[in-house]
Amino acid sequence: MANEEQVALLKQGSRVWNDWRDKSPTQVILSAANFAYANLSNANLSFSYLNLVKLNFANLNQANLIFSDIGGANLNGASLIGANLSNTNLCLADLRNTDLTQADLSYANLSGARLSGTDLSNANLSYANLSDAKLSNANLSNANMAGAQILRTDFKHTILTETCIGDWQLGSSTIFEGVECDYIYRTYDTQGKELTGRLPVDPSSSFAPGEFEKWIEVRKGALDTIDITFTDGINWQEFFHSLQRVRQRHPEAHIAMRSVEERNGVFVVRFGVASEYTGDARQQLNADVESQLKLQLAEARGQIKELRDSKDSLENLLKEAIMSPKYRIEQLGNLADVNHGNMTATIHNHYGQDADTILQKLEALREYAKSFPEEEKEAVQVHVEGLGQDLQQFQKPSTARSKTRLAGLLGVAIALGTHIATATDFANNVLELADKLAVPTDALQPQLQQLKEIHPEFEWQPFE
Repeated sequence: MANEEQVALLKQGSRVWNDWRDKSPTQVILSAANFAYANLSNANLSFSYLNLVKLNFANLNQANLIFSDIGGANLNGASLIGANLSNTNLCLADLRNTDLTQADLSYANLSGARLSGTDLSNANLSYANLSDAKLSNANLSNANMAGAQILRTDFKHTILTETCIGDWQLGSSTIFEGVECDYIYRTYDTQGKELTGRLPVDPSSSFAPGEFEKWIEVRKGALDTIDITFTDGINWQEFFHSLQRVRQRHPEAHIAMRSVEERNGVFVVRFGVASEYTGDARQQLNADVESQLKLQLAEARGQIKELRDSKDSLENLLKEAIMSPKYRIEQLGNLADVNHGNMTATIHNHYGQDADTILQKLEALREYAKSFPEEEKEAVQVHVEGLGQDLQQFQKPSTARSKTRLAGLLGVAIALGTHIATATDFANNVLELADKLAVPTDALQPQLQQLKEIHPEFEWQPFE
């Protein structure tokens, strides 16, 4: 059974819970906390850091968990009907056989999560990151997956009837096998809040057995042409800078922009990929190019809308931009030699001169953690990987989101107490990282004061 005192604190909301945790570091280690079978329905857990917590078979119906960090948590068999998990980190979480009916998972990070047998019917998964997630035998009927990332996602024997797949971030490595799908929706009406664009179009007809999978295979085959949708306009200057960066990373793909279509303010840009690669190597290349394009072009969305008025001026701009040398940029130095892959390039793109420091601090925190006890080591891994995911997924993560991760890292330093000599050095690296991520010292005062109590020699200065 769950600890009743901790359940009572959680019932009072994240502020009470987090204040208690800050004042009682020796009484709780969240990675070992066990709320299995606890009744936490309607609890306010927003902005909490419940990474690696055990919540299996817990009742979390209607719970508010927005912007929380539940990475790596065990939620196997939990009930989360109608729960608000928007913008929540659930990376690598165990969500097998959970009930997420009508849950809000929009913009959630579910990469690598285990969702086999999960009920996601009527759930909102718009713009969620489901890359590398396992969804075999899950129920996604009537779910809104508009804009969701499903690269390398496993949909074996999943129910997809009535699912909205508008602007689905599909890759050639996405697995569809034995899916159950009578019909799908291709668009989501944000004003009317309803699924639209039914396929098959005839409301009385359904896909024949295996027809949906064949339709998907055609879309996979069309990855030689990759479509990117921009719903709120395009910053064209950044668009061409981003495109050039992807071309430099994948010169073997010979990426070309084939067409631009505009309808009611929505732009669809089609890219062609030409390569001598064949078979699995070709599929992997296409998947990598698609992922890079969507990642790099994400920041070009929704910033300039004046170009909608004239198709001719748009076409002229495209021709000029493609031919003009001013849009060509130099190689990105030795970034390809740094073993941080896409995250490295993205952080450089978003943070400029601060990028190297951010990467160094993330690596330093990983190195410090190697000498920590196993539970603290796992907690550091979850928080650091969570930060990496945020930095890769968002142009600049919200201060509240970054604060949650950084507070969790300082919580590790607190939990180490005086047993690990490098705890304060670890904390100082966290603070330097906070500075570069624009998280003010004041936002971390509870953790810093607690560290001061444990380590009287520990000092810190507000960032200017």
